Amino acid sequence: MELSDIRQMYCPNCGRNIRSGDQFCGYCGKQLPLVRGLAPSKRSTLETKPEQTPERGMTLRSLVPILMAVFLAISIGSNVYQYLGYNRLQSEESSLRVQYNRVQSDYSSLNSEYSTLSSDYSSLKNQYNGLKQTYDSLRSSYDGLSSRYNGLQKQIAGDHESTL
Repeated sequence: MELSDIRQMYCPNCGRNIRSGDQFCGYCGKQLPLVRGLAPSKRSTLETKPEQTPERGMTLRSLVPILMAVFLAISIGSNVYQYLGYNRLQSEESSLRVQYNRVQSDYSSLNSEYSTLSSDYSSLKNQYNGLKQTYDSLRSSYDGLSSRYNGLQKQIAGDHESTL
């Protein structure tokens, strides 16, 4: 067995562990150079440990900064959304306060008008009651006068018949 068959072999493209004699990397698919016929400088590339070979594949270490960036972007976006929503709510609250104040003013005006109308109603009711009493008194006087008139007419009619 040769020394190149015993040593660990690594893909020069992605840095993953490969088997000796493979023609292609089982991870990235890159064609691998033949080890037996290679010069010693080429062999060292395949035999280099992964820590010395730059990683090109997606590993957990390469995903951490991406995940942190995504989390940061989501956090910032969420804060911006909340800030904009808060401003919108403040604007709506301000608009509602203006409407509330307008309704409060209208209510006060209507309440004042109601008080005035209620006072006018009471005054008119008192005038009506006064006029009704006057009417009743005049009606009573009229009935009394009418009764006296009828009595006088009968008396005159009776006196006239007696003179005839």
